[in-house]
Amino acid sequence: MGSEMCIRDRIIDNVATLGKADWERVVAVFVQGTSWEFKSWPFKDTVATFANVRGFYVRFTDQVPPPSILASDVKTLILSQDKRYMDSTVAKDFWHALEKFLLCQKRALLGLQ
Repeated sequence: MGSEMCIRDRIIDNVATLGKADWERVVAVFVQGTSWEFKSWPFKDTVATFANVRGFYVRFTDQVPPPSILASDVKTLILSQDKRYMDSTVAKDFWHALEKFLLCQKRALLGLQ
């Protein structure tokens, strides 16, 4: 992002208690590629979901992603089972993709207009 900024993250595993104001602050989701994942989400479909929330899918190099992942605007993060020292590179890819999404789609959360 160019300059340092401290951002407080909140990680949850159940969206049932989120209200409208909470949904405006949701910035990322790790997906599995199942059809029921977004049943209780407030967006009409996955296109709308990933326009509002950055999707990430984590897999190992030898795993094939589900077709639903390939058809969605989801960033795939690929881990190597044999080269675990490369995990930090994947982590950097995650943060870079999230920062880019925030700058493009959620600037107000960064205090930018």
